[in-house]
Amino acid sequence: MTQGLFDQWGTLSRATPPYEIKNSGGERIPAWSPVEIDSSYRRENRLVLKVKKPTKLGWRARVLINGGADLEPDDFGVGFFGPALEVTFDAADGTPKEGETWGPVADSYKLRKHVPGGRVLEGGKNGLCVVLRYDPADIWGKLTETLGPGGIGTATLYRYDPTSAEGTERIAEVAGVEFDLVEATGGGEALDSDTIVFARWDEIANEYILRGWVC
Repeated sequence: MTQGLFDQWGTLSRATPPYEIKNSGGERIPAWSPVEIDSSYRRENRLVLKVKKPTKLGWRARVLINGGADLEPDDFGVGFFGPALEVTFDAADGTPKEGETWGPVADSYKLRKHVPGGRVLEGGKNGLCVVLRYDPADIWGKLTETLGPGGIGTATLYRYDPTSAEGTERIAEVAGVEFDLVEATGGGEALDSDTIVFARWDEIANEYILRGWVC
């Protein structure tokens, strides 16, 4: 059933402009979950954003949050970009606490802990947390395979760990979270598996671009 466009706003999201969205992903989209813009079109002279389950890591420009009602395939609803948002989270990572970072991952409708780009303002309550979006800049990772010049590879996400002892490795694995990245220059030598790298999202390329590595 198609939901009303303005009967599902959360109290926090009332201050942010809604966008009309349509579920184009072929499966039910849960309320207050991250979604990814697939395309757009005009419906009765209104802009509609077609959305689906996120396909990549992080708070990218094309990621927004579904409103307060589930969307069946082809249903219409409303979505919000923030910057402050109520969002579902993966309880397997614990309960979000103020000051932590949580963000979207590929193939999931729930935020994961330690994914940069979303600072928790209010901890988990009734399956939701409040996050403030920000530009995450570079992210860390460890290659899971060899990455050749101009190639595409996969890395396990790593994070800065301020609790580590001074003088020791101060980055830690975010278990179960990976991302794809591109070596865009086409030069140099191949990077071995297990190399620590850092990358940054490029909205035009729609990819994480390798920016450097630790020998």
